Amino acid sequence: MKRTTPSERARRRKASPEEAAYLDLVRTAEMLSHPLAQLLKTEDVSPPQYNILRILRGASEGLTCGQIASRVVTHDPDITRLLGRLEKRKLIVRGRGDKDRRVVLTRISPGGLELLARLDQPVRDRHHRLLGHLGGERLEALAKLLEACRGRRLRSASLSNSSTLDTRKTQGQSFKKARRHLSKVCGPLPSSEVWHCSTLSRTGKSRSQNS
Repeated sequence: MKRTTPSERARRRKASPEEAAYLDLVRTAEMLSHPLAQLLKTEDVSPPQYNILRILRGASEGLTCGQIASRVVTHDPDITRLLGRLEKRKLIVRGRGDKDRRVVLTRISPGGLELLARLDQPVRDRHHRLLGHLGGERLEALAKLLEACRGRRLRSASLSNSSTLDTRKTQGQSFKKARRHLSKVCGPLPSSEVWHCSTLSRTGKSRSQNS
């Protein structure tokens, strides 16, 4: 009887339920996104550009670059480049805000609205062709499961951010205590010199311990 080596057993390792679900999600997302991308090519727009136009259509007052970045479906590190291409095609317009001239707001243009209007029904039909066979009940259940996945990730991110803020608060309190102590020893110091003095104090303490 042929024995399997540890490396062969490792290669045959069965995926955990979480791994299997993740891989199925990735495969399904790829399968569903490709036909939509092909449809958008007929209007010479990419899925991220289409997503931005949809976001701006729902925000007639305009949005900042940061607000757009926080609402896109898939993260893109270069939102500015995408906006530049859309502006070059006159699908969006950018200008200073009326209330705050320091803020640059992006709005969808009439040309952008016309492009979306041409795509609305074809996109709806494409989605129906890809997912309509599931039926309303299963689609609703699927949406709830996916929302639950995202909700756990968002809660984890929120807890992480909260922990970071608590750490910064603690560090700030420690610095204030150190500053009060140094003021007693060194006398009142300008803010720019407090950190320098505290650094020297720690360095001298470290050297005396090592000597």
